[in-house]
Amino acid sequence: MPISAVDVHANSFTTIALPACRDRGVAVLGMKPLGAGSFLASGDLTAPELLRWALSQPTAVCVTGCESLADVDQAVKARDGFKPMTLEECEDLESRTAKLLQSGRISEPYKSTDVHDSTDKHPEWLV
Repeated sequence: MPISAVDVHANSFTTIALPACRDRGVAVLGMKPLGAGSFLASGDLTAPELLRWALSQPTAVCVTGCESLADVDQAVKARDGFKPMTLEECEDLESRTAKLLQSGRISEPYKSTDVHDSTDKHPEWLV
């Protein structure tokens, strides 16, 4: 499920489902820490900070899309020398993402559109 510093603001898997899973001993696979790249478009957020935030959450794994060798390198660098964010660092990034969402400079297309949902085009898959 989406695990990002942006997800925490609305219909949040991170704040609603993740704690319930953790309480029940269910391993969580986190994904979309960069919002399929859309969170970087504003120029106000960086991949390293968004990846570090996601890796600081209590998930079993963080899945990030890699469409190029540069994306792979970016993911490897996030892991190398990794140090979890402090609560204060997490809150600071979440505050910044809230302001960006409110201003419309970033959005969560996987929550607000069908761009990442092939079932919209293939409802028979849901039977």
